[in-house]
Amino acid sequence: MSVITRLRPRRRQAAAVALLSALALTATACSEDKAGGAKAAAEAAQAEGAGKGAKGAKDAGDQGGSTAPAEKSSGGADDPFGGKSDDEVVAEALQVTTDVSSVTIGFDGMMDDPDLKGRMTGEMSIHDTGQCVGAFAFEDKGKMDLAVIGKDVYLRPDDKMLRTQMVPPGTPKAEADPVLKLFRGKWMKGSSTDPDMKDMAEFCDLDKMFKELRGDSSGTGSDPGSGHRGEETVVNGQKAVPFVDSKGYTGYIASEGKPYILKMTDPSEDAEMETVTLSNFGSAPLPTVPSPDKVLDLEKLEEGARKSV
Repeated sequence: MSVITRLRPRRRQAAAVALLSALALTATACSEDKAGGAKAAAEAAQAEGAGKGAKGAKDAGDQGGSTAPAEKSSGGADDPFGGKSDDEVVAEALQVTTDVSSVTIGFDGMMDDPDLKGRMTGEMSIHDTGQCVGAFAFEDKGKMDLAVIGKDVYLRPDDKMLRTQMVPPGTPKAEADPVLKLFRGKWMKGSSTDPDMKDMAEFCDLDKMFKELRGDSSGTGSDPGSGHRGEETVVNGQKAVPFVDSKGYTGYIASEGKPYILKMTDPSEDAEMETVTLSNFGSAPLPTVPSPDKVLDLEKLEEGARKSV
């Protein structure tokens, strides 16, 4: 097993995309709820009388049925989205969010990897050029920094992760110490063409993530049920409005300036990514190439190990 196989976490991009895509389900849910409410009201009104029925159907259509939050989202002078429907707001949010050239994504969720099982938190700044920089923290396992620059992938585990992932339990101190000394504080350099590094590099493919998001945002084949717009709140210092679907998936959309998606939450018990935040739209930090004296080239290291056998 190579060094990177021991250290790399499983890809988490798909989980973030799933949370982002839930916003589209929210829009579909609200639209279906309004249509269903209007139809039911019209049928009830028709039974009471033609004149009264017409008025009842109109009221139901204007108010979006009996769901109170959806009724509130129909617009008005205090509506930060200028009276746009929920599906229009979500569609615009998806568009402006996926149009950016870079973004910082924060995440908090549970790992199902046998070697890194438990909570994982982190933050990655990702660019449409394929460059990225950030860090992952694993519950009881330590932390790892990641940077991708061109085809070069750099990983830097902290001491705790080196001990939990690089040194098998029970390894004699005389054998463990040289390994820890070699890797301590160093960036491990590999190539995105290496199968062990491929997943890490793909995590930083912003275009691919946004394409998947746009492709999955139609809600086709789903059964969203009812949804609603919540009360305005604050996310990371910015005003935002939550859009919630029937399963509790919530997307917080900025209510001032461009309607970027600022946060997503998934309350389901089997959620991989429970919370995802987005920031630094178009201005995410760029990675820098580590100093050569702080880099271990894994290809050269493994080649030397093979020759010594």
